[in-house]
Amino acid sequence: MRKIQRYEWIFWKYRKKYVHLKIILKQLKMKMKILFCILALAVIFQANAQDKAFNFGLRVAPAVAWLSVDDNDIRSDGGALKFNWAFFGTWNFTDNLSIVSGFNVNSLGGRYKYEHLGLPNATAANRIRLNEFQIPLGFQMRTDKVNGFKFYAQVGLACGYIFNARDEHKQSINNRFFNVSYFLAAGAEYPVAGGVSLIGQLKFNGGLTSVMSKNRFANTQANFMELGFGVMF
Repeated sequence: MRKIQRYEWIFWKYRKKYVHLKIILKQLKMKMKILFCILALAVIFQANAQDKAFNFGLRVAPAVAWLSVDDNDIRSDGGALKFNWAFFGTWNFTDNLSIVSGFNVNSLGGRYKYEHLGLPNATAANRIRLNEFQIPLGFQMRTDKVNGFKFYAQVGLACGYIFNARDEHKQSINNRFFNVSYFLAAGAEYPVAGGVSLIGQLKFNGGLTSVMSKNRFANTQANFMELGFGVMF
């Protein structure tokens, strides 16, 4: 009788362990199915995705910079050749829409001319040189591939810090340190290999605030047009 009870106890003991193990295996099987579905969706998404979620790159750009002066006796007297460079990044929400940002190092300035001041050097021209560390933020709209190229357009705003402001005699000038501007750009990407693309871009940057802070120059905006070339990863 005791042997029968002992065997029954052993049977129920191992039966409980078996049931518990069966539940664990069932839960594990369900988790494996969920994991397999997630991996399958990831593979399908990766196979259909044409671009990475984030891209970054470097760009260099020769530029033409000029000043816009709002004064009756002072006017812009042409542009100056400059050189800009940038580190940029794009956050891709879809294949065709991205947010763009990064930082730019810009060379600003240009020539201006005095007029009708009744002075001997009334028509003398001067030149202003400024450097700017700029952080842009904007949207990028991009096409699908067309003969191997992807074309895009950008629009946005940028905030900059003005430094190393000099006139043509290398004298310090009264400048404002904070500059706000807008930019419009159009360009093209050409994939080469290993997720690397070459880019070319035409960009206009227009000043919204004055870069000067004294007298007649208190409303002077700095503008530039650049043709940039770079590489994107």
